[in-house]
Amino acid sequence: MWLTGYARREFKIKAKLLEAVGLLAEIDRDLLAGYCQQLALYREATEELEATGGRVLKTEKGSLYFNPWHGIQGKALERLLKIAAEFGMSPSARMRVRPGEPAAADPIGDLLGGD
Repeated sequence: MWLTGYARREFKIKAKLLEAVGLLAEIDRDLLAGYCQQLALYREATEELEATGGRVLKTEKGSLYFNPWHGIQGKALERLLKIAAEFGMSPSARMRVRPGEPAAADPIGDLLGGD
């Protein structure tokens, strides 16, 4: 699996949860990976916003400008919400998805090499 760090940990957590309710098939692996990657990016951008002084910064001459991490955070959240809806990860999205049968085996664990 090409995900690392926080995204990889989230993939393992979300895969188990979605699989348990019948909302994850092997073919969904890359979409779920994209969700986890965007979640990791959103988290990083949020941390960087705080570390670099917030959403609005000031130049040496006193002009105000948006912190670039603000845009990164917003785009990551947009992508995150779109993918989350595909998996029924919000109250309104759950009303639209129909779970399948929970998997008897652990195909996602097999894809990750059991780690």
